[in-house]
Amino acid sequence: EGWMYLDDAPGTGAPSYGRFFQLDGPTLNSADTNLQITVQPQAGAKAIYVQQGSNQLMSGLTYLRTGWVHVALTRQSNTLRMYINGIQEAIASTAQDFNPNGGSPRVRLGYCDSTSNNNGVFEGKISNFRITTNEAVYTSAFKVPTEPLTTTSQGVTASNVKLLCCNGSSTTSSTVTPGTITAAGSPATSTDSPFDEPAGFVFGDAEDQNVIKCGSYVGNGSTT
Repeated sequence: EGWMYLDDAPGTGAPSYGRFFQLDGPTLNSADTNLQITVQPQAGAKAIYVQQGSNQLMSGLTYLRTGWVHVALTRQSNTLRMYINGIQEAIASTAQDFNPNGGSPRVRLGYCDSTSNNNGVFEGKISNFRITTNEAVYTSAFKVPTEPLTTTSQGVTASNVKLLCCNGSSTTSSTVTPGTITAAGSPATSTDSPFDEPAGFVFGDAEDQNVIKCGSYVGNGSTT
């Protein structure tokens, strides 16, 4: 799970898709063993897809423009569930073992195949990315965390958190990592945050709710 901030919707010359996350399985770059979360143009905006290599497993229902979005992908037995901002948007089944057996790199964030043709370029920001193993953190709709993730957020077992990164003042900042994080290309840090100011949560019975949250609607001029 993690947060992504998408730049403007695709326009002329924009990449056809961008990789938010990729896990290389036992066979590096094999279409059968890669697990990817990608962002692709859709209806004048962007939609989130989950792919097994080049094979599409799921596509999100929400068309996204700019702003922070929480994305979670869980696996329970052979069932994959995709959540966007805490709402389950898609479900799929796969028996593929995505556990990497070695080699480098294995986990890629904001990854692109080639800058020469914009293949797979992710346009945006990433914050508080976490990989948890041996437990499905989310199995139904949930309230998106309002504070930076820790190794025990959402009641997870700390020893099951294998990666918690993109959460500090450098592009390679991390709380937990199984290996060295390397920045490729020219990523930059940002002070933008997906989290609201704590002082804003002063409404509701427990004084932990914002007074209002605004979403957005994108039409295409002819249908709803």
